[in-house]
Amino acid sequence: ADTSGLNKATIIRLIKSLERFGVVSRVGAGRYSLGASCLRLGAAFQGKLLLKDIVLPYLDELRDRTGETAALFTRQGDKRVCLHLSESKQTLRVHLAEGQVLAMLPSAPGMILAAFSEEDGGEHDAVRAEYVAAHFGVRNPEVASVAAPVFGPNQTLLAAISVRGPIMRFNDQSIPLFKRAVLTTAAKITDALGGDPTPLQIRAASLPRLDLQE
Repeated sequence: ADTSGLNKATIIRLIKSLERFGVVSRVGAGRYSLGASCLRLGAAFQGKLLLKDIVLPYLDELRDRTGETAALFTRQGDKRVCLHLSESKQTLRVHLAEGQVLAMLPSAPGMILAAFSEEDGGEHDAVRAEYVAAHFGVRNPEVASVAAPVFGPNQTLLAAISVRGPIMRFNDQSIPLFKRAVLTTAAKITDALGGDPTPLQIRAASLPRLDLQE
């Protein structure tokens, strides 16, 4: 109490809350240690480090294949969060930062995250059937994006992978190529994370391929 400046009743109330959520555990009279929740948080943090190690080479490959910024998004409530990215090397590019929180919709990654994390039926049927989504300059008239889902074990949706860039580079010729590149990369990451890449591979095979070897 002397160190924290808090009164004893407040400290006891805080400790009880931490104990209830497993952050601390009582080990004796007036003595506490870190609880099991800290171990789970540490494991989750390590998992994110492992995810970064797996994903970044594929994002770099997708960036080099398309020339556009490649990014991995996860859903956080009604928002999407950029977990990892590989920024375009082109002078004219769209700014994005790791950890950036954006509105789910309208956006290609948001369409994917919504379609594959909500119940069947409704407005997302077409996205689920195609396994890919494209979005053109509604929220930002100068930006376009293409995205596909990334699955884990039991085909659990883990994330959406996307390329995004200036809308002038997303046209009738480039969009099918971008879709195939994104689907191909999504399949590779899905396979690396224990999901079934087959639906993504089948959809990718139906689209034109870029000149670079896949």
